[in-house]
Amino acid sequence: MIINLSKMCEDFSSSVQFLGKQNQCDFYTGQMYNNKYHGQGTLKTKNGILYKGGFINGERSGRGIQQFSKDGYYSGKWLKGQRSGYGIQCQSGNFYKGQFREDLMHGFGELFINISAYRQYYKGYFKDGNFNGVGLLEYIENEIMVKSYNGDFINGVYDGSGTLIFDGKEYVGEFKNGEFHGSGTMTTVHGIVTTGNWDYGKLIL
Repeated sequence: MIINLSKMCEDFSSSVQFLGKQNQCDFYTGQMYNNKYHGQGTLKTKNGILYKGGFINGERSGRGIQQFSKDGYYSGKWLKGQRSGYGIQCQSGNFYKGQFREDLMHGFGELFINISAYRQYYKGYFKDGNFNGVGLLEYIENEIMVKSYNGDFINGVYDGSGTLIFDGKEYVGEFKNGEFHGSGTMTTVHGIVTTGNWDYGKLIL
């Protein structure tokens, strides 16, 4: 999906009207009801945020696209001024498509994170902005996957049952707070298999 934000800004600047007091510095053009934004419209706030889409009783509701910064936008569903429902967001080089609730990633979605040294890709469930539930997390460096986890998450960390592949090894079993914990099987790159119980990353002999 390609969104031409420059064209959107040009369209906005050519048709904008000024409403409200001089010191509010908010610009709006569109439908109104009872002196509130209601229906379809375009709003540019005093903070430079540009929104085009639906309003209900003065709040962003329905479908709309909002530009946060030069390279950041959200396009999707809104409810009472917050991102809610399915949407696509791109900001600071990171990209997310999926479900939102009360402005946070919540439900099923896909997240691409760009960090200076590597990239992360997550596909699965979110709760209140964190990985939560079943998901797949991959770490990619120089276009090569160097680490992956497929399993349960709680509050953004491995927790429950899953499979972790790292440094040529594979661990299949239970996790707690991001560490091996409980029963599990470790297989090395040379095919050596160790099955047993783990206590926060340490094998119990």
